[in-house]
Amino acid sequence: MINADDLPQLPKGWFWTTLGDVRLDNGRAIVPAKTPDQLFELYSVPRFEEREPEIVSGKEVGSSKQIVEKETVLLCKINPRINRVWIVGDFSPHPKIASTEWIPFFRQEGIEPEYLCYFMRNDSFKTYLASNASGVGGSLMRIRPATFLAYPFPLAPKNEQCRIVGRVEELFSYLDAGVESLLKVKTLLKHYRQAVLKYAFEGKLTEEWRKTHKDQIDTIKNPLGKTERESKVRRDVPEKVEIPEDLQQTSMPQSWSFFSVADLLRNGAFIDVKDGNHGTNHPKAGDFTSDGLPFITASQVIDFEIDYENAPKLKGRPLEKLKVGFSHPGDVVLSHKGTVGRVGICKQECVLSPQTTYYRTSADLIDRSFLAYFFASPLFQSQLAAVKSQTTRDFVSISKQYALFVVVPSILEQKEIVAEIDNRLPITRHIERIIDENLLGSQRLRRSILGSAFEGALVPQDPSDEPAENLLERIKAERAKSKGEKDTNKRRKNKPNQLELSSYVK
Repeated sequence: MINADDLPQLPKGWFWTTLGDVRLDNGRAIVPAKTPDQLFELYSVPRFEEREPEIVSGKEVGSSKQIVEKETVLLCKINPRINRVWIVGDFSPHPKIASTEWIPFFRQEGIEPEYLCYFMRNDSFKTYLASNASGVGGSLMRIRPATFLAYPFPLAPKNEQCRIVGRVEELFSYLDAGVESLLKVKTLLKHYRQAVLKYAFEGKLTEEWRKTHKDQIDTIKNPLGKTERESKVRRDVPEKVEIPEDLQQTSMPQSWSFFSVADLLRNGAFIDVKDGNHGTNHPKAGDFTSDGLPFITASQVIDFEIDYENAPKLKGRPLEKLKVGFSHPGDVVLSHKGTVGRVGICKQECVLSPQTTYYRTSADLIDRSFLAYFFASPLFQSQLAAVKSQTTRDFVSISKQYALFVVVPSILEQKEIVAEIDNRLPITRHIERIIDENLLGSQRLRRSILGSAFEGALVPQDPSDEPAENLLERIKAERAKSKGEKDTNKRRKNKPNQLELSSYVK
């Protein structure tokens, strides 16, 4: 029993109750494989993202399920998808079944399914569920119905529930339209950036520059200098890498050349190329602290920058035992595991995780900003896509990185290319930041709308509506009646079969 005095005051006609008081559970187990030719409308947890159930035969379903009905509200109980809420629809004439990872709230007179659904999507309820999940951890964490039976539920009069649902859907439709427009602009910005980088490394952005600097270009026989520099490199760096046939067909200025990462290491254009720490010295979860040297994973490499502030930190013995992966200001960082192809430029010393590689350049031969932009270009990203291994996570090993190719103009033209790109891309980043702020704003507004809805502040009250307290009495009576029928069925030991299923088809 809840104490309404401890809860916020509700509008006149509303009533504080609990989710347990409004939950009707008419669920029954079923083994679909026992009726192999029967078609079912299946509501599985993975299918939630598509908002449409699967139509499957009994023989395709390998485990027991629960029978549900149209307008049953399904609450997901498994981590990390807790707080997913889905209302059973009517996509087919077939019996409707759901995964046992859903907790069902069957339709009952007096409770609008959408009203209940929106309530269970609010942040406070989601936080409550997440903090009260039980299990050994990770995806094995679940909530039980007993967890939320006493959770306070603001019951509005039936007619007001309908008005609230209508208003929420109206406001959400405006937000959805705005979000869709913002995402379209964001996609266009991405295409524009890729087009700029594509043209840059085809030589189109510096076409006029080459005409006015023809004399300088003609004197440069080797873009990396008049003589190759010999550099001491690790034994695993190959001596020669054949350029792939598709790259040989690439259109680019005659004064430009392709060099493999291995070539650039051997002639000194790259001072060093190393991936991050792995093996026995790799830090464990308990090694990280709130201060110390930033430990950079792929998630901290964002849009040519590195997020040091939110990176985990290392100091003391866990840091001292690391042998490799120390990146210096000016290094170009490439993510090569998990999320492959993110690029950033180091601005301070840090240590890299096994998900990242740093490229340290000789500044008079390879401009670091030029290299970072090239790594982000379609010409390099397509090379990554062609060689990445796909096991549980995408991965481009350091040995495969040695065989990737970089297009190299003269250092003069590299700097000109960077200047041309810098004239075009910053505005797109600025616009994208504004879009991201607006997208976050729309999420906050959704939360605010739901908060107002269940405080009674979203729509006006109608004094003629039946008070929610009277409504609750009828709901309890219906639940008691349903429970009596369910207990009778249990005593009869009835089991659902193909004939019984026909009664669940609406």
